[in-house]
Amino acid sequence: MSSLDKLTEYAATLEALVFASDKPLHDRELQHLLPDDVILDDVMQVVIQRYDASGGVELCWVGDGRAFRTRTAVAERVHLRGAVAR
Repeated sequence: MSSLDKLTEYAATLEALVFASDKPLHDRELQHLLPDDVILDDVMQVVIQRYDASGGVELCWVGDGRAFRTRTAVAERVHLRGAVAR
């Protein structure tokens, strides 16, 4: 498996964990899930690239952890439709 494939695989796993978590996840928690030779920032860059400005959610820093949040540009419209944007 190429190193790009590995990064993509790890990115999908970390993306799912951050998405499913009820709290922001700290880098140390995420790094602990990766092999020692894989750099967390490289993996998270793959995740970030999946969420460009055309989407409704973004990966954000919340305090000292990472979490998915409604993109500010669409949060008001989501709120007006009765959904709760976080």
